[in-house]
Amino acid sequence: MTTAGVEGIHGEIRLKAPKARNSALTSEQIGAIIAAADAAGDKSMALGHSLQWWLTHRAAYVRGQWLSDGKSGHRWPDGQTWDMFSKDLTTLTKVPSM
Repeated sequence: MTTAGVEGIHGEIRLKAPKARNSALTSEQIGAIIAAADAAGDKSMALGHSLQWWLTHRAAYVRGQWLSDGKSGHRWPDGQTWDMFSKDLTTLTKVPSM
């Protein structure tokens, strides 16, 4: 395929954008969720919501997601792991997966 052919195809592609968000959680609501998770002893949930809020990451970036492996089951890719953080927790190295 020639460059002109590729440019022609790209010019015809139309992507449907998701609807704009018309509501968002407030910092007070996030604080309440984190406090409730912490009080319930669910430290992972509290940490996950904290990371999501402060790093402005999508939930799937933080916790991962179940995806079909196309064969007999599912796999759990994409979530953040401790090895993605520097030892002093000042740097996060993660390539967005979506």
